[in-house]
Amino acid sequence: ILVTAAYMHDIGYAGLINEKGYSIDQVFDKKELHMTKGADMAEELLKGMGIFNILEILKVKHLVYVHDRIHSLGNLDEQLLFEADTLGQIDSERVPYTLNKEDYTKFYNMIVTERGPLFKTKSGKKYFKKLLEKLIKPEDYELR
Repeated sequence: ILVTAAYMHDIGYAGLINEKGYSIDQVFDKKELHMTKGADMAEELLKGMGIFNILEILKVKHLVYVHDRIHSLGNLDEQLLFEADTLGQIDSERVPYTLNKEDYTKFYNMIVTERGPLFKTKSGKKYFKKLLEKLIKPEDYELR
């Protein structure tokens, strides 16, 4: 269930931002909508697959719906998805840099001040610290 939710958590961005070179503010503006749309899309896709029961589908739908509601995460699965999502965003060896310097600075500050302090699991904290050390500081950032 958690792996399925991890694969589907950002599916709701499909069609919300259509232009190349979009800004981080455009992504932030679509946060709520992408979770609602993504939860509905996940439910529809999983029902169509025919391999999940309704309780499993509703659990995935719920996780997709709440994954970026970072100040109201209520259980371990929600916390784990949030932490995995954040770690994936800052894995600089696997995620290419595509933001301009101003947007990268906003992104970096959001990770450090808003998301990082909310990590609760021992392994999540460990990997967050390790990946953050590798992440380029905004003052050293150049679009590659």
